[in-house]
Amino acid sequence: SNANWSVDGTWNMLGGNNVLTQAVVGGVSWGGGVVSIGSSVNNALVYVASNALWNLGLRPLLVGNNSSTGDALVINGGVVTNVAENDNNGRSAIGSGSGTYGNSLIISNGGKFYINDNWFTVGASSSNNTLQVGGLGAASLFSNSVNQSLSVGVGNSAAAFNRVIITNGTLVAGLYQFGAGSGNNNTISVLSNGTWNGKNQGNATWVTYAWVGSNNNIAVNQGIMTNFGYLTIEGVNSGITVTNGGKFFTGGLTVGQATQGGVQTGGSGSNDWVVVAGNNALLSGGNISIGNGSYGSVTANWMRVDNGGIATNIGTVNIGYGVVGAGSGNAVGNSLIITNGGQFYSGSVTLGAVTG
Repeated sequence: SNANWSVDGTWNMLGGNNVLTQAVVGGVSWGGGVVSIGSSVNNALVYVASNALWNLGLRPLLVGNNSSTGDALVINGGVVTNVAENDNNGRSAIGSGSGTYGNSLIISNGGKFYINDNWFTVGASSSNNTLQVGGLGAASLFSNSVNQSLSVGVGNSAAAFNRVIITNGTLVAGLYQFGAGSGNNNTISVLSNGTWNGKNQGNATWVTYAWVGSNNNIAVNQGIMTNFGYLTIEGVNSGITVTNGGKFFTGGLTVGQATQGGVQTGGSGSNDWVVVAGNNALLSGGNISIGNGSYGSVTANWMRVDNGGIATNIGTVNIGYGVVGAGSGNAVGNSLIITNGGQFYSGSVTLGAVTG
C-alpha cells in the first residue's frame, strides 16, 4: 500500500523479516506513505529484537506525530532499514509538530538503523525528543546515506531540549540544521566509545545549512567527532566542548557569524565558543575564524584551549574580522585564550582585520 500507516499500540518484532511494500503502477513507484509510531497517540512502541528486521520499503518514519508524547522505536539488536523520504517530500523525524514532545529512537546491543533522508530531524517544532545510538552490549549504528542529513531542534522556539547521544556506537550523517528557526537548548553528545562520522560535510556550504538559535551545543566527551568539513556557529551562546580525551577532526571552524542572507531566523553569531580542555583532548584541522562580521556585526565570541588540551594542524586564524559595506558589520570583543598547559599549533594569526 502507498497509504500512510500508523502503529498506535505496541508491536514487538521478535524475529523474521517484516516488510512494508509499495504499490507499483505501470512500472512506476508512486512512493510509500508516511509510517508513524504514535499519531496523536501517547506511548506507542515498536520493539525490534536481535533476530528481527523491519524494512519500511522506502517510506518516511515519524516517531511521535501530531501532539503525542512517549512514543518510541527501540532497536535492541535488530535492524531497521529502507527508511527514506518519499515522492511527496515526506521527511523522517523523532517528534514532529506542535504539542509533540518526549519521543525517542533508541538503538542498542548491536542494533542498526539505515536511512536515506536529507532532512532527518530530532525535534521538528517539538521538544525533549531523543536519538540514542549505542548503550549496552555490542556497538550500534545509525547510518544516513545522504551526506548532509541530520537536523536537531528546528522549526520554531518550541524546538527545545532535544538531544542526540552517541555512546558505544557510530552515527554516520553530516550536520544539516542545528537550532534553525529559533530552536534552543538542544544538545549533541559524543561520549565514551562513541563516534560521529560527518561524511566530510560541513554546514557552511550553503546558507540553509544553519547552526543558529540559542544555547545549541555539541559536547565531545571521551568520544570522537571525525570526518567533518567546515562548521559555522551562527547562533547565540552556542558552541563545542571537547574534553576528557575527546577528539574532533574538522575542515575548519567559524566561531560566531551573523546569519547569512536572512534565510534562517534566530541567529546573531554572538557569545559563541569552542573549548578544548583536559589531557588528550584534541581539535585538529582547518582554518579558524573567531568573530566573522561578513554578514552582520558579531560580538564576544571565543575559543579556549585549556588544561592540557591541544589544537593542532590549524591553518590561518582570524580573530575579529570586520567588513565595511551593506549587509556586513563589525566584529568586537572576540578572543583566543591558551592557558594552563594548553597547546595551539597554527599558521598565521590575524588580530582585528577590516576589509571593504
